[in-house]
Amino acid sequence: MEFFTTTEFKLAADTGVITGYGAIFNNIDLGNDRILPGAFSKTLAGKTSIPMLFSHDQARPIGVWDKLRQDGRGLIVRGKISDTADGRDIRTLAKDGAVTGLSIGYMPNDFGYDSDGVRTLKSVDLHEVSLVTFPMNELARISAVKSALGRGENPSEDDFVALLRNAGLSRRLTKRLMQHGYAGLSKNHQFVEVLNNLSARLEE
Repeated sequence: MEFFTTTEFKLAADTGVITGYGAIFNNIDLGNDRILPGAFSKTLAGKTSIPMLFSHDQARPIGVWDKLRQDGRGLIVRGKISDTADGRDIRTLAKDGAVTGLSIGYMPNDFGYDSDGVRTLKSVDLHEVSLVTFPMNELARISAVKSALGRGENPSEDDFVALLRNAGLSRRLTKRLMQHGYAGLSKNHQFVEVLNNLSARLEE
């Protein structure tokens, strides 16, 4: 089973209903995967609901996703946390902000690789969608970097690498930057474009 951590969700605290994007199309994730639009068409045709787990633990179901559909951005999911002891605990953690992300569990059916080594997923079999503690998405990484900078600290290497990759810098150039510093990439057009893009986002 493969895991792809993506985006934050919205929780209706009074009912336990959760909505969010389980996956975002055309976004290169930290595992170097990109899911193409329509990749869930086949699997959704045969499913009306799927399990809601916590951190992909098959022994820890916490609810059911009963509405699944794709739009131009990605996979939209809606479900409800069950009124069990575990479900109530997770609901409280989600309301308090300790559990903040969604992640899908899937198996790839049809895929290929591009010149940068990115795996392009054309069709996947969706098994479950989990609530997770650490969403590895661009907005979360930007928030972490901004918080560190605001405290006068350097962001962690993992956050910085993830931010560069999600902003569009190739794995090869990211590795080169981390090994040799800014000087080795200062004249690279893609690097300059990514830095300008990051600068604008960090100022938002």
